[in-house]
Amino acid sequence: PLLDTQPLAGTRLLLLSSSTATRQAVEMILRSFNLSCETVLNSDEAIIRLRQAAQNPGHAFQVLLVDAKQPNLQWQGLAREIHSDPNMAGLKSAGLRPITDFRRQVPPSDEKFDGEVFKPLKQSQFLNCLLSLRGQTPPAAAPSGAEVSSSAAVVPLPHPLRILVAEGN
Repeated sequence: PLLDTQPLAGTRLLLLSSSTATRQAVEMILRSFNLSCETVLNSDEAIIRLRQAAQNPGHAFQVLLVDAKQPNLQWQGLAREIHSDPNMAGLKSAGLRPITDFRRQVPPSDEKFDGEVFKPLKQSQFLNCLLSLRGQTPPAAAPSGAEVSSSAAVVPLPHPLRILVAEGN
């Protein structure tokens, strides 16, 4: 079935990720939702872009997507900066986490994201997370034994995770 992305129309997103693969995956899924995002490579760039956008009425970001396993990510410091700036009061954040965090039930430590979604990104789970962050009700999930994270349904794998990497030069 087609996913209804209309409630997300006009949503401004900023992606914080130094990973080319993560940026490409997020951008591809967002394009399928008729959305786009700006990208930054580190926390310092994120604060600069968020503040610049917040100064222009109608141009503030509504959602910050954060690659939660990014090297040298200082999420707590970034979160303090965001929460201390009244111009960014409505900004919501989502952590993009590796599926191994879910499968091993790795605690989120001190990370206080408003939502989270697991990588590899699934289009419907990503949509549900974005809808939740924007205050919309995600569509009801098909009845199954799906487990639910704080913001997106995560379906346990029926078998151990296996990855095939094929490289051709």
